[in-house]
Amino acid sequence: MNLTEREKFALDAYIVNNDKLLCYRYAKDSIADPNSESFRQVAWRWFRYPQVVAYINGRREQVFSHKAAEDGELDNRNRDDVIKELNTLIDRETDSKRKGDLLMKLSDLLNFKRENGEDNPDSHVNYYLPLRCNDCPLFQSYNQCREQKHQDALLSDDWEAYISRVDKLYHRAEKEAQRGKE
Repeated sequence: MNLTEREKFALDAYIVNNDKLLCYRYAKDSIADPNSESFRQVAWRWFRYPQVVAYINGRREQVFSHKAAEDGELDNRNRDDVIKELNTLIDRETDSKRKGDLLMKLSDLLNFKRENGEDNPDSHVNYYLPLRCNDCPLFQSYNQCREQKHQDALLSDDWEAYISRVDKLYHRAEKEAQRGKE
């Protein structure tokens, strides 16, 4: 059994995303429910075929070998092919959940998270907590003004008027206390 180009492409995508069910579903163009137990068993069995195992091992060595990357033997054609196929698969997909999964795989492949994640100031969410009244600058300035006016009133010539107002309030409070006792 030889692998088709579609199966090879699906296995290349599997090397990148490690999702066996998605890979098998794409490779076989299956419309079966991926949550069913029989689908999972068939997919796992397909991944044990000697041709599939040999292709995956060979491609992993080719893609992830450091020597090939240093010598410049590794080209980006395969990555571009994967991106093109993922885009066409996303366009054809009707299931919104699967389409979202494919879009996430594509963004992972294109490194959108790393490129746009930390450099973008809009990615941060700022929470503003309310201030207590004692910490509010407006309230503090109001209290300072009030204290200043109070001190000015005490130092002014109206000292006697201030004392008489305090006396009246004191006597009024005494009368109300006496009424409460009766």
